[in-house]
Amino acid sequence: MKQVALTVVTAKGFDPGKGDFMRFVFLLKPRSCFLFVLTVLLFSNLPEPGLVQAADAVDIGSRRELFADDVLIEKLTGSARQVIQQPEPKEMVLVTGKPWEGNVSAYFTFLQDGDEFRAYYRGAHYDTVKKVMTHREVTCVATSRDGIHWKKPELDIYDFAGSRKNNIVWDGIGTHCFVPFIDRNPAARKSERYKAISRGRFVTGQFVTPARQKGVTGLYTFSSPDGLHWKRTSEGPVITRGAFDSQNLAFWDANRKKYVCYSRLFIDGVRSIQFCKSSDFVNWTDPVKLAYVASPNEHLYTNAIMPYFRKEIELNPEKPEPYRFLAAALEKQGKFKEAMRQYQELLRLQPGNPETHFQIARLLLHQDRTAEAIRHLRSVLKSKPDHLITLNNLAWLLATHQDDAIRDGDEALRLAIKLNRQTAGKNPHFVSTLAAALAAVGRFEDAARAARKAVSLAKESKQAELVEQIKAQLQQYESGKPYRE
Repeated sequence: MKQVALTVVTAKGFDPGKGDFMRFVFLLKPRSCFLFVLTVLLFSNLPEPGLVQAADAVDIGSRRELFADDVLIEKLTGSARQVIQQPEPKEMVLVTGKPWEGNVSAYFTFLQDGDEFRAYYRGAHYDTVKKVMTHREVTCVATSRDGIHWKKPELDIYDFAGSRKNNIVWDGIGTHCFVPFIDRNPAARKSERYKAISRGRFVTGQFVTPARQKGVTGLYTFSSPDGLHWKRTSEGPVITRGAFDSQNLAFWDANRKKYVCYSRLFIDGVRSIQFCKSSDFVNWTDPVKLAYVASPNEHLYTNAIMPYFRKEIELNPEKPEPYRFLAAALEKQGKFKEAMRQYQELLRLQPGNPETHFQIARLLLHQDRTAEAIRHLRSVLKSKPDHLITLNNLAWLLATHQDDAIRDGDEALRLAIKLNRQTAGKNPHFVSTLAAALAAVGRFEDAARAARKAVSLAKESKQAELVEQIKAQLQQYESGKPYRE
């Protein structure tokens, strides 16, 4: 990460007469599509010429502030400037070319649930020659482990053109702009861990709109236990004042301890954003237009307002969820030490939490701290003895590690046998782990048989890269050698 220090900045609330000097360090992330991040450093007794005392200081105390505008900055001098990082186009990662999708698949909402990323979006197609929609709108989902490689699961939930082999998660009122979120309200029911809002007004075209999709103008609410199986939770719209023909969104605001909603309205023909809140996701206040000081009335097409997790941690230091999200974000940026600190705070708040132990183990393995990672994997199994990925990862490490002090073939075999019993020996990754464990205790013929089975399973599931990996391991077993990684 490149750091550029801007050394002459006058900021409201700091008195140069007392030797206070504020310097902003811009953390420039060339590949990031996020706004710039500003770290504020204070130095005492460092006189700086040219600073002017602000008459009306804004007291921000010790609060963390994102300097996205100049509200808190009185003056920038010299070469000091604020920079918004520009996104760079990269490769295409998701194509909406299925029959139920199309060229106007839009309003993508990206969420992270544990180790999985999800993209929810509208499936729709517009005939540019006939100037008409060609099929009803549906809500789809794609999943990813890294945010780059995406899959469309065949969910077998809704029928489209005579087949249920699709990734459609909703086919009722609200498919035009269905926007889910994971409910962080501590009082939320498990059966409603996911919530969503969407407009009731539907589109027409060269198809018959099914009755189940016909709503009226306004925002309806929805819920789901897993983000895949949804139900509508309001008979009619719960918010009725507004246009809503956009990506309206809602979430639990931990600072207000309310649900909040940001939605579309028009002011003198210009697209704008309005705000309202609710204690129960049912009864909402009247919407209020967002106001921008000394700004022109210009189109704001879609809003992407979301909680700022660093701020949540500052205001709610004993609440675990913001630490988890911040840790995940830091890890994606390659800031592993900072991410580790957030996970350690999570363990302080939730001692013994298996998910946190699992995430810490992943980070430690990334840093080649295998012995420590193994301790955390064992901690996962104390509370979740049947956690498949942990069983697999621990067995693999114990069977294949280069360090004699870490390897334990007998324990690896015990774990691998349990793992494959639970999955009926049908997962190629798990069967290859069993092969490695068998080789680790000198049972090379059994290891080779297991590896051949794993190759066959990997071929059936069309995992070409995995096939080649297991073949390389098989050569070791056939030569009477264990596999070492």
